[in-house]
Amino acid sequence: MVVNNPAMTRKKDTWKNLVHDSMPVSVGLVKEVRGELIARIESVDKKMEAGFKNVESQMQQMLVQTHRTLALMEEQRSENRIVLDGYKSVMERMDRIEDDQKNLRGALRL
Repeated sequence: MVVNNPAMTRKKDTWKNLVHDSMPVSVGLVKEVRGELIARIESVDKKMEAGFKNVESQMQQMLVQTHRTLALMEEQRSENRIVLDGYKSVMERMDRIEDDQKNLRGALRL
């Protein structure tokens, strides 16, 4: 069987002509690259966790603001109800006064 890979031949002249893609890889080099890749993945993982915590924090702030807004709306609603009840009683009194005036005018015309 003929081997075309120059890395497999042991001649000194062949080692000088090796290109990067055909260089033999040692176990130590593979472990080193593996370690670098794991470190990069862990770094990205930590960055993503920090980003998720930031998003969760912002969502909590929005939730707090929403609850504050709902509380203010409920307070405004109860105040509006009081005002509307007062307005209703004033309108009813005005209707009674107008009815009394009509009855009085009708009685005076007789």
